[in-house]
Amino acid sequence: LYFPKITPRIKNGKQLFAHHVYTRINDSNTPKNASADIDKVEYLWRKRFGIGMSVVEKLKIYLSKTNDWVYNDELSFFIINMIHYILLK
Repeated sequence: LYFPKITPRIKNGKQLFAHHVYTRINDSNTPKNASADIDKVEYLWRKRFGIGMSVVEKLKIYLSKTNDWVYNDELSFFIINMIHYILLK
């Protein structure tokens, strides 16, 4: 979980903080007053953006998400709509 600002929710009397990444490894959660280790955060981002995946693994994902396909009438083929993220300054 990533929270961009302090959340009004309080769990077990402890508040979740802004800019912290919380993970669960096996049976252990990240403490409420700390953030996940940087190697765990990097792994989560790599997994989220598909960095390090093989071509076959990416192809399987693209083929499973047919709702992201857009048909181009002029060229008579489908285009995969991969623009899901906008970087803001």
